[in-house]
Amino acid sequence: MPESNQVKWIGVRPTNPEEALPVKQSDPALLKSTVTQASNIREVYPKRKTGTTQVAASIYANNSVVTVYQVTAGKTLYLTLVVLSVRAEAAGFGDATVTNAANEEIYRFANFNALIGDGKGISMPFVPPLEIPGTWKIRITSSAVTLYVFCTVFGWEE
Repeated sequence: MPESNQVKWIGVRPTNPEEALPVKQSDPALLKSTVTQASNIREVYPKRKTGTTQVAASIYANNSVVTVYQVTAGKTLYLTLVVLSVRAEAAGFGDATVTNAANEEIYRFANFNALIGDGKGISMPFVPPLEIPGTWKIRITSSAVTLYVFCTVFGWEE
């Protein structure tokens, strides 16, 4: 049986006219000017801080270890996205890592074990950004001659 006492209704607004909220009509001229000014905006980006550098680097490896990006000494890379893919015409492995100044592995983003004919990919966004200190490197590895490892990184340095 439905509840007849409207005070006990949760999440329901009674439609009694005496409880109606007054609605003030907007000034049409103000609304039109706001829409007209905003119609030229396609995208909104936050203002970049002074002293920062946007980073977008892309490279591939083929039977080698390749540095995708090395962080500038005295700066920090704020890594926001890593995109990694592998195309295998030979069996092997491919990976993406972050190494410190002594070339010691600190992070491993992905490790693909591929068979002939494989194609794999992964996109890794970092929210909040991953902080990578100066002189550290983002590297990719391909273990076979026709094992292609592609990597793209995005972020900023400051």
